[in-house]
Formats: sequence, structure tokens, C-alpha cells
Amino acid sequence: MDLPVKTFCPACGQAAGPADNFCPHCGKEFKSHALPVSFYGQVAAYAVSLFLPPFGLWYVVKYLRRGNPQAKRVAIIAAILTAISIIYTIYLFIGIINSATQSINELNSLGL
Repeated sequence: MDLPVKTFCPACGQAAGPADNFCPHCGKEFKSHALPVSFYGQVAAYAVSLFLPPFGLWYVVKYLRRGNPQAKRVAIIAAILTAISIIYTIYLFIGIINSATQSINELNSLGL
């Protein structure tokens, strides 16, 4: 698990929490793309990418837009998991089609 990453306010330089949207000292609004990716955000991105592959591409675009290195790493991993899941799904689908075709051919050869 990643340790909490401190964010520093660009206006006053004071430390803020990773989930803060505003500086607790001066009130300046933080841009959302500069915020680090939370542990649960990473888990969600990876789970959706693996189990619901087309929807994983949304996380890829979302985290690539943030521009920070951690978000880019999450986007790349989500893209890889999405690609692996799509390829595996196609492989399984082709196997099911081949099995069904073979069964139909066997039934036809028996005259049924």
C-alpha cells in the first residue's frame, strides 16, 4: 500500500493532505489533475480494467489527463490489464464457437 503523499500549496507552500481540494492554510483551490491517485482509486481502476475491459479505458484516459507520474503509471497498468482482458475474452469466445461448431458437426454426422 502506498503511503499518503503530501501535497504542497503552490500559493503558500504549506503542506496539505492528498485528498484536500483546498489549501487548509490559505484556501487556494488545488487542481484535481495535480492530486495523487489514492490506493482505492488504483484498485478500482485495475479491477474495472481486468473484469470489465472496455470500461477500463475510461480510467486510462482519466489518469493520463492528470499528467503526474503516478497517474500515468496507473493509466499504463490499466491499459495493459484492459488489453490482456480483451485478448483473453476473445480467446475464450473463439474456443466456445469452435466447441459449438464441433458439436453441431458431430450431430450432423450422426444424422440428427
